[in-house]
Amino acid sequence: NAGDEKKGSKAMSSFIGRRIRRADERMVVRDAITATCYVYLRYFVYAVAQSLGQHDDAVHGLLSEQLLVNLTGSLSSATVLISYWTGAGLVNRSFEKRHPYVSSTTMHNSCLQVLSSVMLVCP
Repeated sequence: NAGDEKKGSKAMSSFIGRRIRRADERMVVRDAITATCYVYLRYFVYAVAQSLGQHDDAVHGLLSEQLLVNLTGSLSSATVLISYWTGAGLVNRSFEKRHPYVSSTTMHNSCLQVLSSVMLVCP
């Protein structure tokens, strides 16, 4: 039924809107920066490990077209990871503002939120 589909679509958009309004932007940006650093650090470690076995000119290796391709691929990977992580965080409310007082229950819930984000992002 078309009416039911419209209701479902409105409900989903209001659900997403509420989660976005409740999210702390600083937490989202912090996690996005962390994910980007992780992806580029992973690429850097891989590139250094690959270059250890080669005897090419180091400057030529730094200026190669392959480096540009690899860096843009890493940026793409970081963008996908950030998108999935942010979506998972919005769904499980891990970006919502918390009170300064942290109880053991709150800490336990935070750990569960992070674990559920990892499970949602990693398949």
